[in-house]
Amino acid sequence: MEGKPDHPDRFRLAIARRVVERGPDRTEYRLWHLDPDRWRLSSDMNIDDLPYWDRVSTPKAVWSLSPGQLAVVDPHERPYGRNYSQAANEIMDHYRLIRYAGMAEGVCASLRPMRAIWDGSDWIGIAESENGEMVAEWRGRLHQNGILLLDSRVVTKSKKYPNRVGLRLEFRDWRNVEGGHGVLGGAVSLHRSDGELLRRLTLLETGRVRSEEFAALARIPELAGDDPVRGAVQPASMADYRPGKDVFLIANDAGEYTSEPISSSWRTRRSPVRVYAGWLVAAGIVSLGVLAWRVRRSVSN
Repeated sequence: MEGKPDHPDRFRLAIARRVVERGPDRTEYRLWHLDPDRWRLSSDMNIDDLPYWDRVSTPKAVWSLSPGQLAVVDPHERPYGRNYSQAANEIMDHYRLIRYAGMAEGVCASLRPMRAIWDGSDWIGIAESENGEMVAEWRGRLHQNGILLLDSRVVTKSKKYPNRVGLRLEFRDWRNVEGGHGVLGGAVSLHRSDGELLRRLTLLETGRVRSEEFAALARIPELAGDDPVRGAVQPASMADYRPGKDVFLIANDAGEYTSEPISSSWRTRRSPVRVYAGWLVAAGIVSLGVLAWRVRRSVSN
């Protein structure tokens, strides 16, 4: 693909080279969460062009920070492609896997329990869709304290998506969570039917987060200033889309910022992002409570 910078497969080639040189892509997430409107998600990646990406939500402002840009938007009015609040969707997928053992994730969230088998130690549960076209099976064991700890989930039937048959989730290292938040799986892995590993999630730690701690984490960093997570930051640019701001700043070689106005015409364009995504996330993430957690995700390509 030399000499063809716009080739559609150039991005895939870059990923393949990176995997060969460094191994599977890995992302480490740190989440500080007070409620559906106040949280910070920090993502660290083994990618040169984007080593980290932070997204923060507060009732007054939602903002994003990477080495390339600090962007700030109004929580209720944001340009298309700048809906940083949707970052909660990303982490919620991981949270559901770790908390609910694949019972509240993807298509399996709509399955209905049909029957369960328990022989005194081992447990099997089977659930299927309303039309019977999809079936999944969970296996686990009863812990001595009466809690059911699941070991695996496998899709045994999928008429609409036959390639899902045999997909297997494995759960390990179940642990109690500080503050009465129940039991979380310490490690979750997704495998193809032939056993090939596709993805692994590892829960690194959990803890409590105080309101004053979150206030510091959620404060919009000054340009060429300090951030409690990233330390000294000096993004290449800043875009502020809040009402009365609409300004874009870019740094020159000397690290000095020059500004130019952002056209406010975006405010008159309807965004294709649907509103229901917001309340769907709010309904799901509220169960996290006042919690800080760190999880690592690795992907095999």
